[in-house]
Amino acid sequence: MSGDKDYCINYDSVKYSYSAVSCPTAIINGKQYFINIPNSRDENGYDLIINKSEIVDLIQPIYSNTDILKIPDNVYTWIILRNIKKQIKIYFSPVLSTYEYSSKHSSILLRILQKEKSNFVDLKSGKVCIIFAGEFKKLDGKYIFNFQSGTYMQDNILPMRSNLDKTTDLNVLQEQILFKELVNIVNENDLNIPKRKIHFNFDSFINKSEIIISQEYLDNLNNNDIEIKVFNTIQDCVNYKRYLRNLLLLPQIMKIQIRTVNALAKMYKWTPEQIKMEIIKKEKKYKYSEPKSINYSELARPMGASFSSRKASPPRKASPPRKASPPRKASPPRKAICKGMSKTECLENNKDCTYIQGKKRKYCRKKTKKRI
Repeated sequence: MSGDKDYCINYDSVKYSYSAVSCPTAIINGKQYFINIPNSRDENGYDLIINKSEIVDLIQPIYSNTDILKIPDNVYTWIILRNIKKQIKIYFSPVLSTYEYSSKHSSILLRILQKEKSNFVDLKSGKVCIIFAGEFKKLDGKYIFNFQSGTYMQDNILPMRSNLDKTTDLNVLQEQILFKELVNIVNENDLNIPKRKIHFNFDSFINKSEIIISQEYLDNLNNNDIEIKVFNTIQDCVNYKRYLRNLLLLPQIMKIQIRTVNALAKMYKWTPEQIKMEIIKKEKKYKYSEPKSINYSELARPMGASFSSRKASPPRKASPPRKASPPRKASPPRKAICKGMSKTECLENNKDCTYIQGKKRKYCRKKTKKRI
């Protein structure tokens, strides 16, 4: 198969992407909760792929070619690329949550090019060539493929191939033309899958009934310092999503509000103190407060258990009852230990702690006294 029907894009246009699905459910210790993974979003997800690729590979592996015979039954996203030597390679990654954390097609491509850029990006044009992309479900030795990929298939490859193959019926295009090409690619790459075991399906497999978030998967994220927000109600989870969006938009909103305040101050000759108070009012009006969430590390522990690996000691003999001691004087409230706190805990203890949100590192530390 020649490359004259490939969809080729500029390397610089390959971006990290995340699912629009929000607040999927997970059963933790027998109870249903609603989940949000903040690091699966926008620049946080991109930073993880670039700076902590070994962690992402551990949590969300990418397989290729003959690995398809060994992988367990599951839903996978897949993409077929043509390298600079005109050879074809198939990559696929399991979908472990409806968030598709680092398993969206553009995220898979970004991760592949991070390691194999020289194999796939043409030096002259700066382009990488995609043949197809979609999902497949492996079930009892069968492989059921579709071409569900909004980024590459729906928006680009299907319209392009519709023109090249002179058909306006996208169902016919997918089932009778592209699927046959896909089966040929599978056979030409010696994947040893009999044709009778390769099937086609129009519908997506990525939905709540197919993809159930396991506690094992959440433990894996948590153990690798990927933050998980857990909520009792869908409304709290949705409000948290709005809170995250507000954090992104707030700087732009406040720029406009400060401009308005300065114009009014000039008109009514406000003092610097009045201007300051007005800006504080505007920020309070437009800034969302963070909804209360549950700490996953605590939630994931079995009732009454600790993370200690020591063996339980034998029960001690009951001691005789002690005489009642006189009541102690109330101790002054202890200052919070800021180091190691989550963002939520840090902000709740803002009298003693301050949350540092740097470009490379985010952490909680003790407030320092201002020098005079």
